[in-house]
Amino acid sequence: MLVLTEEIGQPVIDAEGHALGPLRELTVDAQDARASVVRIGVRRGRGELRWFPWGDVVSFERTGVLLGPGATATSDGAAVGQPPPNELWLNRDVLDAQILDAGGARIERVGDLVLIRVDHELRVVAVQFGAAPVLRRLGLRRLASRFASVSVQWHELHLVSGRGLATQLAAAPEHLDLLTHAQLASLIAQLSTDRASTVLGAVGAGRAADALRLAHPDVSSRVVHALPGPFDSEVLAAMPADDAVATLRRVSPSRRMELLDRLAPGRADELRELLSAEPGTARGLMTTEYRTAAVGTPGETLRTLLTSPPASAAGLSTLFVLDQNGRPLGAVDALDLLNDANPQPRPLPVLQADTPLNAVIRLFATHDLRNAPVVDREGRMLGVVAIDDILDELVAERLPGRSRYPHLLSRHRRNTGTGSAPGPGAGTGAEEGTEPTAAGGAAGRRGGRP
Repeated sequence: MLVLTEEIGQPVIDAEGHALGPLRELTVDAQDARASVVRIGVRRGRGELRWFPWGDVVSFERTGVLLGPGATATSDGAAVGQPPPNELWLNRDVLDAQILDAGGARIERVGDLVLIRVDHELRVVAVQFGAAPVLRRLGLRRLASRFASVSVQWHELHLVSGRGLATQLAAAPEHLDLLTHAQLASLIAQLSTDRASTVLGAVGAGRAADALRLAHPDVSSRVVHALPGPFDSEVLAAMPADDAVATLRRVSPSRRMELLDRLAPGRADELRELLSAEPGTARGLMTTEYRTAAVGTPGETLRTLLTSPPASAAGLSTLFVLDQNGRPLGAVDALDLLNDANPQPRPLPVLQADTPLNAVIRLFATHDLRNAPVVDREGRMLGVVAIDDILDELVAERLPGRSRYPHLLSRHRRNTGTGSAPGPGAGTGAEEGTEPTAAGGAAGRRGGRP
């Protein structure tokens, strides 16, 4: 096994014994799954790199690189031209570049590359990151041996910085298809806005929308703001309504108007209606994408409705059973259908459209909900607040200067014994505003998951 940093700098000798200069670069085809080295770069002094095809290499050892006949220092045709755009330069593009460690869902910096010989080929099999390769490069081998080397296999490599990102996207954009939506969301959250928009442009509007719906609205808004048209409106059209609204609320008014004007009229009207709601209320959080069934619907029909596509939005994981006037009577989800072939809708709390955010959060915490219906003053269903929207708000709570839910902190202190400040009881406190009621005449129970 070889590592790149120990090979760079070794002398390159032609067949006549002339020293051509030290080895400075190796390249691989970004589209080659085997990652076989295709050429080497040699530099003498401060001159430009001279390139030789890997086929000219007779011996590649730690003591030096030996080239075969024809690849001589005096041969006019020996050095090939600049590598084509689809080739990654291992020293320039990969070493010290940032990569996505998909397993850990984090960005890491490449410390070294692992090479192996396979017959006459030299292949890259993995990249290393962490303390060990850095210490080894500093000459602290004994100290480096105390640290385990962390590796990412070459075929799992996703470069996210510098020329490597541009080369990999241009040569093999399909490698991003291996990332899950969550991994893609983690990636764009850690990239600069320009690089994030480049990555999303490579995966298409559908996958971009799936990633952005999992990202925090602060991330999705800055990325959508930077996307070129008409791709930006295509992404926005593919996002769930509540996620699209959360994104639009955070872009400038002029940009918001521009995006809405390019959407289909029906979609634009839907989003404008949701945007008109007060942000800190149930209506401001809700989505209008949800599933419903009429009271008395047979279990087999409920099962068909619940499993029919699309099923990506959080509000689509539950069937809300409505009466003839459009009022929610209860809910049925997949667990109910597993336990009972013909389940009865379970009563669940409902939210008035103007219920304040604090009360919405408390309802979800108290009743362990995944989503809850939002109704108008006549009790007719308007939309659904989903748990992912609640989580977005709680994540925002952790940002500097964003402490908005002191009652949650009080509850945490009371439950953990870290403080004695009591949290307000359910239904108390003028700041809580309109209280949730229960569909079907009964409050949701702890452990119920509509």
